[in-house]
Amino acid sequence: MHVPREPLAMGGSYVSKGLLAVALLIVVVMAVMAYNWKRTTISAAILPPATIPSKDAICSQPLHHSIDGSFSPLFCPGGEINRDAWTYIAADGPEVMELGPNANPQGVMSAIQQDLQNSESGSRECNAALLAAAYYGWDFRLEPIAGLPLDCPILR
Repeated sequence: MHVPREPLAMGGSYVSKGLLAVALLIVVVMAVMAYNWKRTTISAAILPPATIPSKDAICSQPLHHSIDGSFSPLFCPGGEINRDAWTYIAADGPEVMELGPNANPQGVMSAIQQDLQNSESGSRECNAALLAAAYYGWDFRLEPIAGLPLDCPILR
């Protein structure tokens, strides 16, 4: 008696495709879990002079310096705070980066004015304020401040 092999082969093909699909699903799930774990771990970092973790995610991307003294990027492509930019600016000790999550607009304006008097350039202070706003989760904009560029995004 002759037993047809095609249905068995076809069934084997379905089994192989099913196993392949399950394996692919496992790989995708593991990749998503690894990404989320890494993102959470990086987000929990405390960047000095801050004393608490960032409200925003943190990444690391090399800085590109221009002849005029400016540099970029402050933020990574996904909008995360660039650890390298934070560390570079924080080395100057701007007061605005020490204020914490409960700062109010008047306190931020005072810190910026103090930093500008202590030799921070307007563009560098703008960058410090932008990073601090993202780090601490400030949701306000400021009135123009003498010495800060008018196109600084933290200004109204």
